[in-house]
Amino acid sequence: RAASAVVIAAILATVGGFASPSSAATDKLGNVELQAAYTASQDAMLKTGVVYTPPSILGGIMTYELVLAPKSTLVPGNMGLSLKAFGVSSATIYNLVNGNPMGGSLGTEALMSQSSEAVYPDDAGWVIGQPTSNGAILEDYEVSMPEDSTYAVHVVKSDPSQTDENGDPILNTTDYVFTVTNGLITSIDQSSDSYNSLISANGVSTFDFSTKAINSHWASLVASWKATHFDSSTLSLATKLTKAYTDSEAAARKLGVTINETAKLNPGIATYDAAKKKSVEVIFNSKKLPTAAAFDDAPATLSSMWANVLGTDVFKSKSIKYTAKTRTYDLKGQSGLVAKIKLDSKGRIISTSVKGSLPESRTITYSANKTIMAKWGSLTSKSQVLVQWILGLKYTLLAAPVSYTKKGTLISAKGKFGSQNVEIFDTKGMKATDVAKVFVLLGLKLGK
Repeated sequence: RAASAVVIAAILATVGGFASPSSAATDKLGNVELQAAYTASQDAMLKTGVVYTPPSILGGIMTYELVLAPKSTLVPGNMGLSLKAFGVSSATIYNLVNGNPMGGSLGTEALMSQSSEAVYPDDAGWVIGQPTSNGAILEDYEVSMPEDSTYAVHVVKSDPSQTDENGDPILNTTDYVFTVTNGLITSIDQSSDSYNSLISANGVSTFDFSTKAINSHWASLVASWKATHFDSSTLSLATKLTKAYTDSEAAARKLGVTINETAKLNPGIATYDAAKKKSVEVIFNSKKLPTAAAFDDAPATLSSMWANVLGTDVFKSKSIKYTAKTRTYDLKGQSGLVAKIKLDSKGRIISTSVKGSLPESRTITYSANKTIMAKWGSLTSKSQVLVQWILGLKYTLLAAPVSYTKKGTLISAKGKFGSQNVEIFDTKGMKATDVAKVFVLLGLKLGK
């Protein structure tokens, strides 16, 4: 599982080119047509899926393919990694839940990379002659169209910490060629004299958005996952447990659900009101203050829980057992996962205990949590955006803000790294009471 996490991080460093920026791009350096293709490609990935094939890594020793299939019902997971290394093939399945902190999986915020900075240079803070986020100085930036539907991005940086024998900064050049087909980016050819070949090689990455390719590659990946992760003593039980997760998510969407994470370090709750079709997911710290929140798809948390249990570890030699008297599944994976899943009399999951790389200790009830819904479910859409902006400041400011002030409609969040370490949020269209409610919910003070 640890090795899989490293590989996933490496993959997402490239597939992350499809992450759109947090704010609208300006016309200082970037190309608006290329940016539009990036946005459309990200939307297509999340709505209908993609087959992503990058260049081989480690000199061709390792090849892999990532498939995102959000509409598939073959298994609860929707993202798979097919890997071949040293002549051995394997497949693992994850579940991508966009922005859900209780999902226990990757959100689109993880899909960032150097290639997205090349497309959105202004949002990355790139200015010719000025240091970039990693300290390197941007010496040159140019976008051209060598032919129709092809965009070439030329980037030159110098790093003061890297000098030649004469003491002059070494220039690092990276060239990207983006091919756009029907408004979507279908290939990225990257060439760099400073790229880390241990993570990925220079070369062409392809993105296939066709339904036929997604369905075909996803079916093959799921078949490979079954063949490599289970044997005759465990496959039947794994299939029955998978059905329990599927049935539980269906019940959650019909009746509502509350999923409580009871861990002391990062307790959390995901709840869904079926009548109002509203979701709330909140993670708290040890002081019971919110650290992450989303309002997307709480029932999908169950799919991520399934992926956490069955998607990556290997179960053979009777390592999955079911006790009918207590309606309990016990699992022991080859990579160290230990899990206990308990069902109710209707076959729905009511508690999980997982020890491994992504531990969880959760209880599930099939109704909405009225208290959480009253506090969080009543937030307006703009209030929800404000909540997520505030909780994300520890990343954009590189540390937790030291103060919040409001002047007119603008809220300023000041960081601890000088006068320029500031982020702004415009509350235009929000009632003062709505703004105040957000700060009360988050346990924060808003000054004037």
